[in-house]
Amino acid sequence: MKKSSLKKTLLTSTMAFALAVGTAVPAFAAPLDNGDQGSIIGDQATADNLENQYTDQEYVPADGQTSITGAKTEVGVFSRLGQIKVSVPTKVALALTAAGGPISGPDPRTTASTTDQVADDTTPAVLRSGSGYGIENLGGMPVKVSKVDAAVDAKFGLLTSAATSSTAAPTGKTAGLALSLTPVANTAEGTSGAAITNLKATQNVTWTIGRATEQGETVTPTVMGITIGGTNSQLAGSIGSEAVEATKALDITYTIGV
Repeated sequence: MKKSSLKKTLLTSTMAFALAVGTAVPAFAAPLDNGDQGSIIGDQATADNLENQYTDQEYVPADGQTSITGAKTEVGVFSRLGQIKVSVPTKVALALTAAGGPISGPDPRTTASTTDQVADDTTPAVLRSGSGYGIENLGGMPVKVSKVDAAVDAKFGLLTSAATSSTAAPTGKTAGLALSLTPVANTAEGTSGAAITNLKATQNVTWTIGRATEQGETVTPTVMGITIGGTNSQLAGSIGSEAVEATKALDITYTIGV
C-alpha cells in the first residue's frame, strides 16, 4: 500500500520569472503569460481501495473445538489529502516599460483549479487549471509560506528603491528591477499575509493558505492569489518582444511548511 509521508513538514517550490517588453510603445500591450501551467509539489496521497491491499486469512477450528481465537483484522489508516501538496505556476511573464517605469504583471489567481482525486496511481490526482498567478493548497492542512528567495540572472539586478523613467540600469546590466509581491487576503478561505514591497535576495514572511476541501472524488484547493508589481529602470539592452519569447530574469523560491 502506498503511504503518504506525514513526516514531511517543509518543501521548496521554484519558478522562473521572465520579462518581456514592447519595442514600439512604452507599455507592453500583448497578452501576458498568466502562469496557467503549474507543478504540484508535496505529499501524493492515494485513495487505493484497502480491500485490495491485504489478503484474507481463513481460520478453521481444530478437531473438537467449538470456537476459534486470534481471528484478527489489522486496521490501516491513510490520508486522502497529504499534509503538504501545493500547486504553483512554473513560469510567468512580466512586461517592462522600455524607458523605465511601471511593470505590468499577470492578474492574481482568484478561482481554484477544478480537480479530481483519482483512485489509482496511473492518473495525476490533481490537474491545475485556470489562470492568474498564485499558490494553491491542495493538501488537508493549512500551510504557511515562511520565506521567499529571489535569484536574478547575470544581466538583471534587484533595486533597493522604486525605479523611474530617469533611473539608469545598473552598470553592466540590462535592467534593474524593483519588484513587489502582494498576497490576496481572503478571511473566508483562511488566506492572509503582508506584502513584500521591495523584493530582496531573501526575506522572511508569514503567509497562510487554508486547507483544501473534498467532497466525494472532488478536491477544491484554497487559492492565494499573488499580485506581482513594481517598476524597472531604463533598458540598457534587448530582451524578448512578446510573452512567449520572454527573457528569463530571475527565479523566485517559496519555502512552505505546515
